[in-house]
Amino acid sequence: MTIIRANAWLAVVIVIILSMVPGNLRPHVLGNSGYEHFAAYFITSILLAVGYSPPMQLLAILLMLATCAGMLEIVQLSIPGRTASVSDFPAGTIGAWIGVLVIVLVRWVRFGTIAFL
Repeated sequence: MTIIRANAWLAVVIVIILSMVPGNLRPHVLGNSGYEHFAAYFITSILLAVGYSPPMQLLAILLMLATCAGMLEIVQLSIPGRTASVSDFPAGTIGAWIGVLVIVLVRWVRFGTIAFL
C-alpha cells in the first residue's frame, strides 16, 4: 500500500510540475490540452483512490484534485508561454471524478463495498 501511495503522490507532483513549467518545456503527448488534463487527473485519481479507500478520503481526493486543477489554471496566468484555459479546469476535474468513480465501482462489484481498510 505504501508503494501505491508513493506513486500516487508522485503523480500529483508531476501534474503540478508539468502545469507550472513554461509552455515550451511541457511535453504535449495527446495533442489536445483537454485530453491531456483529463488523462493526467484520471490516472492520478485512480492511484490516490487505490491508496486511500475510506469514503471520506475519496471525497477529500475529489475536492483536492478539483481545487488543484483550478488553482493551477490560475497560476498559469503568470507563467511565460502558458495560458489558463477555462476548458482545462473541467477536463481535469471530470478526469479526477471519473477515475475515483471507476475505483469505487470496481470495489463495489468485486468486494461488495466501496471501501476497505
